[in-house]
Amino acid sequence: SMVGRYHQEQERHQTDYALSARETELLENISQGLTRDEIAEGMELSINTVKSLTKQVFSKLGAINAADAVRIAIVNQLI
Repeated sequence: SMVGRYHQEQERHQTDYALSARETELLENISQGLTRDEIAEGMELSINTVKSLTKQVFSKLGAINAADAVRIAIVNQLI
């Protein structure tokens, strides 16, 4: 697909996504299928902080949703 090809091109050019330790931890939690509530509790953050951190991570990765973010993170060995 066009989108798939575009993503592969993007990923080939970008190797440093500059994720913070907290952003990486969030991604690992998402990859384990934890809910926003569980992530908030586990990371000792408010739901709103988890929401904005998630948006930030998706934006840095160029991800459209959680599954896409996890895929990009795995392809690039971020998690």
